[in-house]
Amino acid sequence: MRDASARSDAIPGRSVAWLLLAALLTGIGWLSVLPPWEGFDEGAHYSSIQQLADDRSIPRQGEARLSRDVERYATLAPYAYGGMTYHQFFVAGDMDRAKEVLRRPPPAPREYLPGAGGNWQAQHPPLYYLALAPVYLVTKSWNWIDQLFALRSVSYLFALGGLALGIWGTRRYLPELASRDPPALAGAPGPVVWTMAAWPFLFPMFFPEMARLGNDSLCLLLMGAGWYLLLRTMARGDPLSGYAGLSLMLGLGLLTKAFFMGITGGVTVFLALRLYLGWRSGASRQSLARQGVGLAATVVLPWAIGGGWYLYQRITYGATTGALEQMAVQQFGGVFAGLADTFSWTRLARGMATIFGTFIWGGTGSLARVPEAFHAPLLALEFGILGAYLISLRRFRTGPLNWAPLLIAGPVFLGLCYHVLIRLVLSGHGVGTLGTPGWYLHILAAPLGFAAAIGLSILWSRRWTRWILAILIAYTFAYFIAAIGFQLMFYAGCLEKVAETKHFGFPGEPACSGGLAAVFGHLALLGQPALGIPLLVTGVGIAAFVFVHSFRYLAQPSYHLASRHP
Repeated sequence: MRDASARSDAIPGRSVAWLLLAALLTGIGWLSVLPPWEGFDEGAHYSSIQQLADDRSIPRQGEARLSRDVERYATLAPYAYGGMTYHQFFVAGDMDRAKEVLRRPPPAPREYLPGAGGNWQAQHPPLYYLALAPVYLVTKSWNWIDQLFALRSVSYLFALGGLALGIWGTRRYLPELASRDPPALAGAPGPVVWTMAAWPFLFPMFFPEMARLGNDSLCLLLMGAGWYLLLRTMARGDPLSGYAGLSLMLGLGLLTKAFFMGITGGVTVFLALRLYLGWRSGASRQSLARQGVGLAATVVLPWAIGGGWYLYQRITYGATTGALEQMAVQQFGGVFAGLADTFSWTRLARGMATIFGTFIWGGTGSLARVPEAFHAPLLALEFGILGAYLISLRRFRTGPLNWAPLLIAGPVFLGLCYHVLIRLVLSGHGVGTLGTPGWYLHILAAPLGFAAAIGLSILWSRRWTRWILAILIAYTFAYFIAAIGFQLMFYAGCLEKVAETKHFGFPGEPACSGGLAAVFGHLALLGQPALGIPLLVTGVGIAAFVFVHSFRYLAQPSYHLASRHP
């Protein structure tokens, strides 16, 4: 007969499935109501897909242009990166012409033709664009709404698949790892995988970041697969095939986005730490030899697969990532030389605050937002979980696995900090702005979800912090629901972005005098609210029910992972 803790572990098991379903419905609902090109950099990413699929050439920095199709769209309907705002469009736009362009298939299948503007995302490696090219080719004769729905949906499934892979690997291999390394997260994996599945709703910026057209979704898929393979390799006695698979995921990641330079370095450091700790603890020579060979493979193979792209960028543009800002800062003698004239502790603090603030919520491409004061409880939740995790690394005799999220995410976070310095140099000379988005960290949802489980378990183990945590999570849900409402009203033209603050505000000239029917009609022109709104309501509702239902089980002592540490 199963004991009580074993029975209770079935509750999170079912909850994980429901949370993943909720994330699927919420994400598809979000992208259904998202107007064309309102996702971050979607016009640039679409242009890269189109160029690679039609022109069969890889976009090159300084040469690649935006698609003429995207530029033509911006003259007829709202466009987040210039042109008409939503309010201007619904007050004075040519609705009939826009409806014809948005809802009717093109007279001939779309073909890439270079436009006048440059493609500011041309520095990225081509793997994501290759993966989406078949979807584009199948849908190139569809209307804009349906084609972008298809492209975004496939892209979002990449992201959700990566999160699911990370959860699957953790649930399957964590008990085996913990049985050999008691100080690590031990026992039933229920609370760990529950937290990983809850990630999108704990930090709801996951949806605007992943439910759009963009290569971060493929980064999450590869990172989730890498996390799965890392745990499997450690649990199965370090087979070389496991290291080969992990190296392949890292190499493909390098062919997707430069963030994998830091991720690959972090995985390498973690494996080196694990080898060192194994040597210190007296592991067998055979085990150490396998780990050493695996470490060597992880050092060499990913760069053999994807390193050539960055070598080319370095030789051609003098910048390893090929990013425009990295090249622009060279005219000031590099970052640290440029900081001599522009450094300010206040501006540095603002840039760092932007990373943490936009990790939990940053809106969409138009960057309209609610007043920053409403972010305070969200930041309290973020810093509470992060602080508890970091304290656990000092407080407990943790196993090496507990250090993996920090070592993997650390280089990526340092890269964002370095970008803050770049923006500080450039903004000090009248170029660019200071903000550096933190939403990119969601590509690490699998390892960071593991870290969040440690932090949450510590906070959950005390009654007073448990209730504070519950209140903050409830506020996060309320904030997310309100943010969805504000965004929908903004897309319908009922709200506008105040230029001075970038906050939502009411326009002087109303565009929604027809009530809810007018709001729905406006949204229906730019998206699919008849599909998206019910999915959003259902997805968020399921997630809220699972959180409430799981509260009493996660409060049981058997779920306090921190209590298992000596």
